[in-house]
Amino acid sequence: MWPVTLLAMWRWSARRGRSVLGPVVALAALFSVLAPIIGWWLGPDAAYWSTPSRLPELLIGAVLAVWMRSGPVLTPRLGLLAPLALAIVVGCSIGFPAGSGPAFTGWMAPFALVSAALVLGLQVDGPVRSALSWSPVVWIGKVSYGLYLIHWPVFVLLRQHGWHTTTWGGALVAVAVTAALTAISFVALEQPVRVARWTPARTGTFATIATAGVFAMVLAVPVGGGFLEANQDVLDQAAIDTRVPTETLVRESTTSVAPETTGVPSTELATTTTVGEVVLPLPPPPNRPVRILMVGDSTGFYVGQGLAAWAVAHPRHAQTDLLWCQGCGFVLDGRVTSFDAAPFVERSNDVVRRQVPETVARLHPDVVVLMTTIDDIADREWSPDEGVLTPFDPRFRSRMRAQYATLTASLVAAGVPTVVWVVPPIPTTMFDTADLGERARYMVQHDVIREVASEAASAGGVVKVAEMAQWFADAGHDGDAKWRPDGTHLTEESAGWLADRWLGPWLVGAALAG
Repeated sequence: MWPVTLLAMWRWSARRGRSVLGPVVALAALFSVLAPIIGWWLGPDAAYWSTPSRLPELLIGAVLAVWMRSGPVLTPRLGLLAPLALAIVVGCSIGFPAGSGPAFTGWMAPFALVSAALVLGLQVDGPVRSALSWSPVVWIGKVSYGLYLIHWPVFVLLRQHGWHTTTWGGALVAVAVTAALTAISFVALEQPVRVARWTPARTGTFATIATAGVFAMVLAVPVGGGFLEANQDVLDQAAIDTRVPTETLVRESTTSVAPETTGVPSTELATTTTVGEVVLPLPPPPNRPVRILMVGDSTGFYVGQGLAAWAVAHPRHAQTDLLWCQGCGFVLDGRVTSFDAAPFVERSNDVVRRQVPETVARLHPDVVVLMTTIDDIADREWSPDEGVLTPFDPRFRSRMRAQYATLTASLVAAGVPTVVWVVPPIPTTMFDTADLGERARYMVQHDVIREVASEAASAGGVVKVAEMAQWFADAGHDGDAKWRPDGTHLTEESAGWLADRWLGPWLVGAALAG
């Protein structure tokens, strides 16, 4: 859209005998102000991904380009900008966190100004210009956008096939593959397009045909949910109805019935079922739907969505609500050192300390299901004197146990009839951080969950453990890519199958057993 917009602005300015610089500056200023407002109003995802919040970076470069086209007189002093701006760019690239910072709050315009200052400083002779004129660096500049586009799928595919791209060896292989593919693309695709002597009309014809083809494909291909994209219609249909009085749950019959057909499992998933898969019969509907609240991280999110779809298919058996955040864990202090988890820890504290009590008080759930996977087993540092601790350290383990016990006790004290801790299946993902792939870490967490549940049950609370990891192992789904394509998260389909075959009936039975 931007080239078309710029062309229209250029023609509009030419007809009035004005420079296009004014409108471009006005656009850059407008979106530089809008971007942080978008970040504040709609959150970090919108700030990072949405076009309006990222336009300032493009427009500030456009301002510089339009100004340079006007033929200004450049003094040698401008060369002083280059080393200072380069130092700031490199410092920011090293210092900005990967999952937070200006790009996630709409404040990339100042960084774009520094980048523009670097480009401007390079328009006159100086030591930085001389250094960046070295032919290998010039080649990187020529293919830089191709490098940017191609590196992402290369790194993702290598990681999925076991390469650790954060090690020197793995990084060199990934960069070499990226550079090779970029060079091929540059020679075979990009340059022929750049030098092709097509008329604008011919370009427009091909562009129209290509756009129409893409549009037709978008209409034809079924829409699927993106990563961590909630199926809000299903969640709304499954939600706990607080208008209905919460009478005591009663099992209406002691006669078991066969599992109902929900339409969620598919024949494709069914072919992966093994003789070890435990299929629980669905008990008769109780006197009212069981109220289930799922609390957890992104793995809990997908399980919760599957549970919601199952509840929609069995409205007399259950109603469900979902309370989650990406990276949510139940160890709420200490600094994760394996990766930048500060935003996750902050969100976890908000969910556990504020949202859980408020939601329990509002919904009066019969069952609260707790599920987390990765964040609670990552290396942490509680104090510089102790240094970094792993889950194998007794101090780490005791803190995890204490915080899990505190959360459990708070739910029991709030009047939750049944608390369920999920022992989640161990991820098979090839993480960049090697420690997250150590199965023994997850076994420590699983043992802590069982100990906390047993202790709370002995103290008089109804606290149970859903052995999901064991169910996965028995059913042969541990390494099943159809169930967990990324090795960690269930799909909407496999989560629905899990809920239908095992988890849904299990939770209803746990609530009725009390």
